[in-house]
Amino acid sequence: MLTMEHRKPTKINLLLQKWPYGTIVVQAWLEQQGISRNLAHVYQIYQWLQPVGRGIYIRPNDQIDWTGAVFALQQELDLEIHVGATTALAMLGYSHNIQLQGKEHIWLMKPYTEKRHTPTWFKKYMFQNNITYITKTLFTKWQLGFKDLAIKQYSVKISSAERAIIECLYLTPKYLNLQDVAILMEKLRTLRPRLLQDLLEACTSYKTKRLFLYLAEVQQHSWYKKLNLDNINLGKGKISIIPGGKFITKYNMTIEDLNNHEGYNIDAANV
Repeated sequence: MLTMEHRKPTKINLLLQKWPYGTIVVQAWLEQQGISRNLAHVYQIYQWLQPVGRGIYIRPNDQIDWTGAVFALQQELDLEIHVGATTALAMLGYSHNIQLQGKEHIWLMKPYTEKRHTPTWFKKYMFQNNITYITKTLFTKWQLGFKDLAIKQYSVKISSAERAIIECLYLTPKYLNLQDVAILMEKLRTLRPRLLQDLLEACTSYKTKRLFLYLAEVQQHSWYKKLNLDNINLGKGKISIIPGGKFITKYNMTIEDLNNHEGYNIDAANV
């Protein structure tokens, strides 16, 4: 006769061992663990699962924020989606006050090659969050510059600081103000030049690369001097980011005058 200590773990016990607090589980993942819809319904009756939508569950009375839902997208549904831009920088400890339409934004990004849509349940469950989805293959080598950030008992994939600031510049001026991003970039004194080099060589946006190198130069970042500019393709022709703005001869682009921003001044004499 088996004692309590030697009994085979039940499916619910195995599930609770694998399931981090603060996260959502989806029915597709439950079925991979051998838990059918019918069995999940039984677990609801016993209050081991709390449904928060069709085929999605949390632990009873668990507190879930948007990162716990992103965990489900990344780890359970295997969606090629990550937290990027200003959101990633904030999670890495770089404070910022960049807002859109008066609200703090959560930026979720995916490449064109990820054809699957974000599930309806995610949008409904996260309706109270100000989430913007960006679909753009910004780098030919998509897997460059990611970081798994630990949160409570789980982790989510986010952009490294190097990748995130490049994403921020891509989002200007349509979504983010260039002056705000410039202030944010000025704080990034310890970026890794080797990773920056790889990212800039793989970046598909000429506008973004020109903006990045211009700001890096005028802000006199030490890592800028370690970049091999000859290997970074900046394209040809003029780029007008802000019509009627300030023309930067070296980078053949027109931008807003950053010196007009209150409390911010740059010396562009050498560019």
